[in-house]
Amino acid sequence: MFGILLFTLVTHMPADSLRTETINGKIYVVHQVAEKETLYSISRRYGATILAILEQNPTADAGIEVGQILKVPYTAKAKTSTPVQTAEGTLHRVEAKETLFSIARQYNVSVDDIKTWNSLKENSLTLGQTLLIRKKPAETVAATTTQKTTAKTHTVAAKETLFSIARQYGVTWQQLQEWNGIKDAELKIGQVLSVAGPAAAVITPIVSSASSSAVTTTTTTPL
Repeated sequence: MFGILLFTLVTHMPADSLRTETINGKIYVVHQVAEKETLYSISRRYGATILAILEQNPTADAGIEVGQILKVPYTAKAKTSTPVQTAEGTLHRVEAKETLFSIARQYNVSVDDIKTWNSLKENSLTLGQTLLIRKKPAETVAATTTQKTTAKTHTVAAKETLFSIARQYGVTWQQLQEWNGIKDAELKIGQVLSVAGPAAAVITPIVSSASSSAVTTTTTTPL
């Protein structure tokens, strides 16, 4: 089993991972430092802590150089942890190579959201760190209900037109012209317009109990 693990590790090693060594039963990757690499980037790459690397490479505490050989503890990649759902939100455990940006994209939130929810001042994360991802409130679109006013007259204000006033009262601009005797579309500020049509006569027959003849009364209701 150990031989299979070692073979798998060797066949999947990057070009700058020269070989593996076993020291006191632990597997180490012999890594050659490349340009622009740091202890932090190397630790994230192999899933090891900086302290574990320094324990095996004490001289690296003073800094590392291109071409320097380091023995990095090898940790078998654990299965991706399943986020835990709580009343406050989702608990996410930081995996190797994850960043605030990648986690924010995973949960469709912003980096600032995650930093606020977890009181983070910097963007750096620690392997195995637990982050709280809260549920963002759903954006609600307020339904606007247009109510027709019951007013019968309207005083023209600045920038108002027959068309805008007609829309406001749920009538047509032709009706406004007819009700107000307007021949063109020009209006004056302060002009008073009738926004309801003239009352229409409705004849309702009423049968008298004293006579079989029908007596008609006339009532008016607005259009």
